[in-house]
Amino acid sequence: MGKGMFILIAIGIGFIFLATDLVKNVDDSPSSGRYSMSGSENTEIQRYLKDNPAGYQVFDPSSLNLEKAKKLWNNSELKQEMMDYFPKFELMKEYVRLHVVDGKFADRLVSKIAEAEATISDRSSQFWTSQNNN
Repeated sequence: MGKGMFILIAIGIGFIFLATDLVKNVDDSPSSGRYSMSGSENTEIQRYLKDNPAGYQVFDPSSLNLEKAKKLWNNSELKQEMMDYFPKFELMKEYVRLHVVDGKFADRLVSKIAEAEATISDRSSQFWTSQNNN
């Protein structure tokens, strides 16, 4: 294996780490993690999860302020399911559109996913451009 291939693999791993980090928390602040929720927080999130007519769960944070909605989303099973689609950004955006009832909050999530996608794409392009110049 050549030196160039080793560098390519190292940079690829770095991109994956960066992408995961960018998408992991919508609000760019550390999350307490879904398993560290207290019993009252777990009960609270259940109040905002509903089954839609198609039979799947949706998150409806329309009555919450943005900070509370972000905290509940970051600790929800729905967010974990969305992350299972990573790095398929279009599927992640579609998942949000189907599973988040509040349009403003859903738009914010989709926007954050698009930002992460653009960042990864830009850095990938920069890498390949620099490789072609060498």
